[in-house]
Amino acid sequence: MKKAFIIPFLVATSALAQPDAPPVNTDAILKELQQIKDTGEASIKNQFARVLQTVNSASSNGSAAMDLYLQANRSVQFSGQSNESVQFQEWKKKEGDKLKSKGFQEALRLYLVYLSLTLQSSMGAKTSDLIAPLVNYATQVNADADFIEDGRDLMNKSLGESVIVRGFGVALKPASNWVMTPGDIDEMYLRIILPALREKQDPSAVEYWNQKIERESEATISSKRNFDQDRFTKNRKPALLWNRAKEFYLIGQKNRGITEMFAVIKACPSHPDCARWIAEFEGLLAKKGS
Repeated sequence: MKKAFIIPFLVATSALAQPDAPPVNTDAILKELQQIKDTGEASIKNQFARVLQTVNSASSNGSAAMDLYLQANRSVQFSGQSNESVQFQEWKKKEGDKLKSKGFQEALRLYLVYLSLTLQSSMGAKTSDLIAPLVNYATQVNADADFIEDGRDLMNKSLGESVIVRGFGVALKPASNWVMTPGDIDEMYLRIILPALREKQDPSAVEYWNQKIERESEATISSKRNFDQDRFTKNRKPALLWNRAKEFYLIGQKNRGITEMFAVIKACPSHPDCARWIAEFEGLLAKKGS
């Protein structure tokens, strides 16, 4: 029993008795660490540049987008497996209807357009420089909403989870307010586009609410259900009009914003959000008067 305790103690004591290593040149180590860091950053930058070039090329049309999608699926799901080719062909056959869909191909193309913008943001591009192409992207997605329905699952999945990004093996790190879901257009406006437009006092910020009111109104009419139309008229539309009125205030047109906010409150005193609107409105009036 005693030996069992003594031997480890002697080994530990022997190790502690060893002399320290020769002095290190910390300046040389720090210099080499910086070189390693610079080399790594350059490698990552080159990787992103190559991926961006590939994505931009594939986003030119639906056929090119489909080719990249198939390559990514084969690489991620089947590469290295036994009978890789057979399994891949079976998967293509199973997914046949979706893969042939023009709507799905267009969704793929739009997905790659947004991936391109996300890559640029990850590479350090200023968000302000991406606003115009981001607005153009959002406009296309909204305009083609029905057509790209076959690709809705793809568009509603986070970029990092998609087979294409996994196939590239890149770690996307865009701006902190960036939206990672290509199909979440409203979130893109709320987090990225509208704040940038407000900063420039750009009236086109109001147009977002005009288009949103129009789209939701058309969707309600298309449903042909009285309940939906009544709920939109009494609840949803006033809320959108309130946000539209507030947008005028936020882009610097404070008098027009106050006038329109007051009009919404007077027209909808029984709206569930009216008490909150009044409290917010009173705060804006107090701020303007001070």
